[in-house]
Amino acid sequence: MFDEHINQPHLGEDSDEEVGSAAGTPPPDPRWPVAGANHAADLAFLVFVRDGLAALDMSGTAKEHHEKIALTEEIKGAASGAQVMSATML
Repeated sequence: MFDEHINQPHLGEDSDEEVGSAAGTPPPDPRWPVAGANHAADLAFLVFVRDGLAALDMSGTAKEHHEKIALTEEIKGAASGAQVMSATML
């Protein structure tokens, strides 16, 4: 059903289909927390990501939902890797 979207090199690109409000990625806001500086920054970043995921817009097209699924799968993998690293260091 979504075969035409699976092999797209860049998610969020305009196509021949009508693209709704989730099209494109907004530029990063300098006030967003950035991970990697210290423990407090890492925690602030993780809380920001968690809260952002909980607030995602659930309207949109099937293509937009497919893009969200693909990105959340990548996020799950990255989160699992970070969890393993922290567990190892513990």
